Amino acid sequence: MWTMAEKKNLEEWLDQLEQSSMFQLSLGSKELFHSNFLYWLSIKDWVVFMSVIHGLAGEEKFWWEDAGFKHSDDSQENDIEVRRESRNFDLSIFVRTQKSTTDKQQEDADDKERKDVWVPVFVLENKIKSLPRHEQLQEYVRKAFNDWKRGKANKQIDILWQHQPISFVLLSLYLPSETLNLCKCNHQYIYGSKTKKQKIELECSWIAKDYGQLYDILCIQNLQQSYSLDQQILNDYCIFIHALHEIAQTDWKVLPTDDFVKKIYPWAQKDYRGDRQTSLRIDDIRQKVHYDQLQSMLEKKLEDADIKAKHVSEDKKFPIWFATNFAHNIGILEVSIKFPRGEGSSIFLQLQGNSYCHAFCKDGGAAQRMLELKDRLEPLMEFEEDKSETDKYPTRLNTKDLHPGGVNNRAKDKPSLRNFKYFGDNFIYQNVLIPQGVTVENVIDAMVEDTKRCMSL
Repeated sequence: MWTMAEKKNLEEWLDQLEQSSMFQLSLGSKELFHSNFLYWLSIKDWVVFMSVIHGLAGEEKFWWEDAGFKHSDDSQENDIEVRRESRNFDLSIFVRTQKSTTDKQQEDADDKERKDVWVPVFVLENKIKSLPRHEQLQEYVRKAFNDWKRGKANKQIDILWQHQPISFVLLSLYLPSETLNLCKCNHQYIYGSKTKKQKIELECSWIAKDYGQLYDILCIQNLQQSYSLDQQILNDYCIFIHALHEIAQTDWKVLPTDDFVKKIYPWAQKDYRGDRQTSLRIDDIRQKVHYDQLQSMLEKKLEDADIKAKHVSEDKKFPIWFATNFAHNIGILEVSIKFPRGEGSSIFLQLQGNSYCHAFCKDGGAAQRMLELKDRLEPLMEFEEDKSETDKYPTRLNTKDLHPGGVNNRAKDKPSLRNFKYFGDNFIYQNVLIPQGVTVENVIDAMVEDTKRCMSL
């Protein structure tokens, strides 16, 4: 429960957001806005920008600053380039290691068309709406390395990676406790002929910083024209990210003992119409941070139960995968279990708001295939006609009411499906509504219990 002092702090942080011009302008792009702001800073004051980048990377000086690469407003002379959304990197710095012999300007050319050789030396991944995943960071390392090795002799790769590496920075609104392990990445580089292959093992670690640390770095910066509009913009941005950071660290933190409805889906409470965060249009960020924390809890519980599962981004073809999503302005946490294996159908355990559903999914007619598997699916699905109560859901959810009971108009000719709902023709499901009094841990444990039941089918 919040104390009076904590509620007062929350209201003050929300006041700061509401009054911040930078916050209001950020609502159009939210996540990209912050990368764009750092890019803007690189244009307005290179010295301040580099001071910020040093602080984020934890480096007093980068190797490439002493390697003869020149920063200049003249594109022909400039050897250092800050990029946004290049190669799917939120913000990156590239240096030109080989210059074209032609004088033709190529600023607008695609990377494949450039005759100059540009390689990444700094990569920043910005996480506002989600928590970092190791496989995503690993993939960025692979992509960045493939660009970085351009123009380098294979035999020099190992030593050059040690002395002239890429600096990787993860900037996140909310950092989970296991971030340090997530940030340790490696990459295997194999080269040579088919008969004589060489392998190099490369290691790197992302430096993880949150927006509170970005605030600490930015708030001491003074632009060259300290009383200019640009300085006022910088100061306002600092107020904005500090308030958002404090809200995320306090109000958005999910504990296993939290009442699920009150914390995750307060709209299920009678007469609830949203709060100030809803009106300030940050509820979508709040929900995504909430659901990523739920996903981390689920992943840990599945692992503790010796259930082999992977995140959907890692391997969607794996027999059991889990994921988060966002639809109709409500967060989603789901587990997919291949059933039966080998035919492209799955059982879904899906949590959206306070709705907890058992679903069957198959391209080209889920309902018909589910009826064919009725005898095997009966421990999970309620096939009895017009039944409004069910014992097919874990008891820790504290509900037996199918929602809603009654006839599904699409199933009038199939009595066994009258207690099901459809999402298109490929997804058919039943659900219950989680009541107040059920904890976050209860819900996560129910998903693990149901996963075991699905495996036993």
